[in-house]
Amino acid sequence: MILIRSALQIAATKAPGGIESAVINYAAMFRDVGVRSVCLYRGPADSSLRQAGVAVAPAPDILFSSFGALAPLLGMGRTVTSALGEEPDLVVVHSDRALMPLRAILSRSIFIAPCHSDKARRKRRADLTVTLNPAQQARVSEQLQGAPSALLGNPFVPGPLQPGAVPSAPRVIFCARLTDIKDPLTFVSALPLVRRAGLDVAIIGSGPLETEVRAAVAALPPAIRVEMPGWRADPWADVSPDDILVLPSHWEGLPYLLLEALHRGQPIIAADNAGNRAALGDGAFGRLFPIGDASALAAAIDLALAEPDAMKAMAQAGGRYTQEHYGARGFWARLNAALAEAGRVDV
Repeated sequence: MILIRSALQIAATKAPGGIESAVINYAAMFRDVGVRSVCLYRGPADSSLRQAGVAVAPAPDILFSSFGALAPLLGMGRTVTSALGEEPDLVVVHSDRALMPLRAILSRSIFIAPCHSDKARRKRRADLTVTLNPAQQARVSEQLQGAPSALLGNPFVPGPLQPGAVPSAPRVIFCARLTDIKDPLTFVSALPLVRRAGLDVAIIGSGPLETEVRAAVAALPPAIRVEMPGWRADPWADVSPDDILVLPSHWEGLPYLLLEALHRGQPIIAADNAGNRAALGDGAFGRLFPIGDASALAAAIDLALAEPDAMKAMAQAGGRYTQEHYGARGFWARLNAALAEAGRVDV
């Protein structure tokens, strides 16, 4: 059995997203529970991770390539362990291709593999696969063919709460990448169906659908006022406490956007996918609507505008649950219990 005193994360990304958020929150959890950690990272978010307090070291490209099996033969052990100065007790593998070469290099470490999608084929050699919502747990368990997995979600360890925009008339906010999976076009299609006269809207984000979204916005009635400030490193600076956050995505694991919104007590409306449902406590912490249903979304927006206090109370209850369940101490205890059940630590 291993007492966990040090941890290594490894990740490779191509664009901003949930993996960077997971790396930041795992690192914050490790700090809070007294575990030394570093992240081997390849991608565009190096400076963002450092600003968030993550100790970052360059990840060798070979670990993510089809030649990863050669990494042990090329003496990568010293490169991998140099950032910590020792072989880590725990390795958190965010990028599945790195799992096999790292297992060959780090023979005594415990390996966990968080699920950033519903695909788990490459995770079978992990000591524990961490799933984010019940539907994902069912799919992943079938793929793993008996290898250990646990429905734990992600750690969520926010920093000090920073003030947002100055409160004004409530706005309806979309905040996500402008991609098919986030479905900004259903969001725009719902706006003219809202019964409230006059509507202030912000669409925060950028992505491949930006041209289509701008065209759809241009066709809206003049009474619907839409701002599109683009991508923001800190989107919450543009959001006031009275604004209503809408996440119409078709798929989510356990979205950090919603966990952050609950932490702020922000009213939330989200499409009823497995990840959003898990984050919102089956609808206890925010309103859910059928995926892709613009009419149902418009009705939910009308209801949220009519009942702001009830929406805030739901979100505040979700914030308390989120802190207890996904905060550093709570998540760390549940992770260790799952590793103990898998026979890897003694708690």
